[in-house]
Amino acid sequence: MHRDETIVRSAIARIAPEVGAERLAADIDWVEESGIDSIDFLAVLQLIRDETGCEIPERDFPRLLTIDAFAAYLDGAR
Repeated sequence: MHRDETIVRSAIARIAPEVGAERLAADIDWVEESGIDSIDFLAVLQLIRDETGCEIPERDFPRLLTIDAFAAYLDGAR
């Protein structure tokens, strides 16, 4: 597993442990699949920002809906 994918899955697991982040498919909408709400989505983003220092503007949120895309976004942001 790529480092950025691990970061995303870890953040999801910390905010919503009941989701089973390790079982989420990397290529489908993880927000929809997990059933988390917008508050939890923002909490995941905050954890990732705290860990990586990567600021994620709201306009980019639609680009983060699969774990693969989120990991690629983080990789490209550095």
